[in-house]
Amino acid sequence: MIPVKRVERRTKVLKKPAFGCLKGVPSVNLTRGCLHRCVYCYARVFPETPTREVHLYDNLVTRLADEISLSKRRGTLPAVVTFSTASDLFQPHPEILAVAFKALKLLLNHGITISFLTKGRITKEFWDLFRDFPDLVRPRFGLVSLSLTYHGHFEPYTASPFLRLRQMEKAASLGLKPAARVDPIIPHVTDKEE
Repeated sequence: MIPVKRVERRTKVLKKPAFGCLKGVPSVNLTRGCLHRCVYCYARVFPETPTREVHLYDNLVTRLADEISLSKRRGTLPAVVTFSTASDLFQPHPEILAVAFKALKLLLNHGITISFLTKGRITKEFWDLFRDFPDLVRPRFGLVSLSLTYHGHFEPYTASPFLRLRQMEKAASLGLKPAARVDPIIPHVTDKEE
């Protein structure tokens, strides 16, 4: 297992990416680097991404609370915040999951819609939280192939594709509107119709 190192966040937590469909939507990354280590992940090649460990922002929830408080006073509270454009919200580590839970709860309690894309395992405490805010949670699940061979080669530390399907069912049963995101398309591997 790759070690997780706690570090201080020195910059703003809510950042607006300048790309594609997320342009202008505040986003939060709990970590620099990701325990899932998907072979195709674009974020692994960013120069600031650590190669031998994952950095967890120790002070993220405190900084996020300060930013939300300031936004509220200024009347600029975001309507939507997306999570983990360069990592995964549900990485398999108790400290990362604890920070994730606190950050999500903070935003949901302020009436802010949260959106996330995950290939991880969502634990019971998160489902219990999501049950209380069905109109504010937009879950998306990365799902490229049901092949366990593909999973083992390209996404070895993520939840199995079958668990992701069950999590989509669970989300729907709670009144959420889950979606599947099918990417990346890998030539000669995931580009077949079946």
